[in-house]
Amino acid sequence: MKIETVIFVEPTGKARPRVISKDGKTWAYTPGGTVRTEALIRQSLMRLGKKFDAKVPLKLRVTFYREKPKSLPKKVKYPVTRPDLDQYLKLLLDACQKYIFPDDAAIVSVEAYKRFGSPPRIELMLEVNSEGAGYSSD
Repeated sequence: MKIETVIFVEPTGKARPRVISKDGKTWAYTPGGTVRTEALIRQSLMRLGKKFDAKVPLKLRVTFYREKPKSLPKKVKYPVTRPDLDQYLKLLLDACQKYIFPDDAAIVSVEAYKRFGSPPRIELMLEVNSEGAGYSSD
């Protein structure tokens, strides 16, 4: 099985949990922007109606496209600013977990890119790792 799709959402990095204290009690929460982006990604992927089984090794190829700021010179070809590529990946994998695959530990191979492009989007390809045909469930 293979999932190949374009998710039209502004890529954002996974924000760190915030902690607040009030009246001697402490709470941790995920910032709203992260929650909203994860929900948009989930909605887009759930419409596909596909889900991978547990313990299946998966290969992920993804490109995160962001709008290029008009203030940047034309010679700047790549977004070398924050958020980091790994933060984009964390948000995407957390959004997919339990909806597209049971656990992101199943991802055994990743090919990921940050690029400028319009409209902002995430181009995603997720498939069973062909090298894992004789995988072990250990």
